[in-house]
Amino acid sequence: MYKRQLLGGSAAALLAATGSGLWFERRAPLMAWSADLRTGTAERRRFVLEDGSELLLNARSAADLDFSPTQRRVRLRGGALIAQVAPDARRPFLVQSAEGTVRALGTRFMVQQDAGRTLVSVLEHSVRLSTQRTGARLDLREGASAWMQAEGITQRPAARADASAWSAGLLEVHDRPLAEVLDALRPYTPALLRASAAAARIGVYGVFPLDRPMQVLQDLADTLPLRVRHWGDWLVFVDTPGT
Repeated sequence: MYKRQLLGGSAAALLAATGSGLWFERRAPLMAWSADLRTGTAERRRFVLEDGSELLLNARSAADLDFSPTQRRVRLRGGALIAQVAPDARRPFLVQSAEGTVRALGTRFMVQQDAGRTLVSVLEHSVRLSTQRTGARLDLREGASAWMQAEGITQRPAARADASAWSAGLLEVHDRPLAEVLDALRPYTPALLRASAAAARIGVYGVFPLDRPMQVLQDLADTLPLRVRHWGDWLVFVDTPGT
């Protein structure tokens, strides 16, 4: 009896510790602790660099700086950034992700690190992409976007939604699956967001405020065949009615 109680107490303590660890990680990402530039949950922040360039980091993002007499390199560890590049003919400005490098040929662009791929969107002028593994290259002009992946570069069709809308605190989607909406909302809440397979596939349209993720989910549940369930403040599960 005593052994069973001890094991039960140990399991409860482990769950509590795990839950506390997840909660802390959701508020202060571990990967950002040692980064030169970082943001926490629900925080967007603008940084002015030594050369006069500016970086705007999305929530739960982290980057390192490596500036030398010959180059200006930003390593994006996670999340997303928008670079506003100051001209310097002697030192190219580079943003490096897990999949490759973005070289500024103009002034303003966005880089977003996702799982296994990097999204690049050109907001002004142009950039040059080069992948780390295959060495593939592509020049992107203003208004264009592309994914860098292990196998190469895939240019995205012209998008109706603005991938950089997060810079204004907005999420803009046009017939995108709920799974992508949850991905965009996760940096803005310490809660764990999960969805059933059926709910994750439901298409979403609209412009939503990133700073109110729980209200966004409730609004979606009010207009789509979705149900939102909360377990305290740390877990939110979205499914379809009747499941």
